[in-house]
Amino acid sequence: MEFGKKYYIIATIVSIIGCAWFFMLGYAGLGLLCAVMFVTNAALCIRLFMNEKKDELHSPAYKHLKNIEKSGYARAYEGYTSNQLEGIYDWERDDIEKYIWESFTSRGFWDMASLLPQLTKYDGIAGLKEKYSTIENKDQKKEIASVLYAVTGDEQFNI
Repeated sequence: MEFGKKYYIIATIVSIIGCAWFFMLGYAGLGLLCAVMFVTNAALCIRLFMNEKKDELHSPAYKHLKNIEKSGYARAYEGYTSNQLEGIYDWERDDIEKYIWESFTSRGFWDMASLLPQLTKYDGIAGLKEKYSTIENKDQKKEIASVLYAVTGDEQFNI
């Protein structure tokens, strides 16, 4: 357990003991102050633990997509499967689509090209066509062309 979590747990316990102690001694003002501290610390503890548990709730496909970026060169070896988005929970979809779109369009993750046609929030095919027309790297252009050909069947992308 991290120091911050331990601190909030201890502060919560101390504030509830202080609250009870001040009320028993007749210091209602200090008792109320401790009660406010207790509620604040309890809320922070709950928030810390909920954020910790939130990662456990994500689908394996979501975790895989998010972790590939952190793993650096592992992207080249693991890669993305064309059906990767099928394992995404509905409540994760907006976040993961934004992540895929920004990764492809802004950060240059060309290996995500196979996922763009599956996006519902963004026009993935238009994004692929735009990148195809502006990109100069032959390997990346070929990868994008193969995805566009598989999706559209347009012969201009049959390289």
